[in-house]
Amino acid sequence: MTAAKKKYAQERRYTYREEYQRRVLRQSPVREKNIVQKTQTQAAVSVQDKLRLLILVALIGAVFAGFVAATAYSAKIQYNVNTLNAQSKELDGEIENLNVKLKSAVSIQSIEAKALAMGMVYPQVTEYVYIEGDREEPIRDFALALKVQAYN
Repeated sequence: MTAAKKKYAQERRYTYREEYQRRVLRQSPVREKNIVQKTQTQAAVSVQDKLRLLILVALIGAVFAGFVAATAYSAKIQYNVNTLNAQSKELDGEIENLNVKLKSAVSIQSIEAKALAMGMVYPQVTEYVYIEGDREEPIRDFALALKVQAYN
C-alpha cells in the first residue's frame, strides 16, 4: 500500500477505537439533541444575510430578464432585416425586368418596326436635311435647329 493509504487506515482505526471506548466502555449514550442544536445554531442565517441573498437573487433575475428582452428585440430586428432583404431581392428582379423591357423598346429594330407600322417611310435623297457645319460654337438645341432647317 502507499503511504497515504496506510495513514488513512491508521486514522480510521484510531477513530473507531475512540468511538468504541466512548460508547461501550463508558456506557453513556451520546446526546444527539445537543449535536443537532449546535449544528443548527452554526448554520443559522441572519436576517441581514437573508436580505442580501434576496437582493442578489433579484439582481440575477433582472439580468436574466434583460437577456431575454434583448434576445427578443434582436430576433424582432432580425425578422425585419430578413423581410427587407426579401423585398429588396423582389425589387431587384422587377428592376432587371424593366431594364430588359427598356432595352428592347429602344432598340433600333423595334423603333423601325413601330415606325413602319405607323406608316412612316424612308426619306428620298432629295428629302435629306443638312445642317451647316461652319459654326464654331456647338448647337445648343439640336431639335430646334432641325425644325428651323426643315421648315425654311
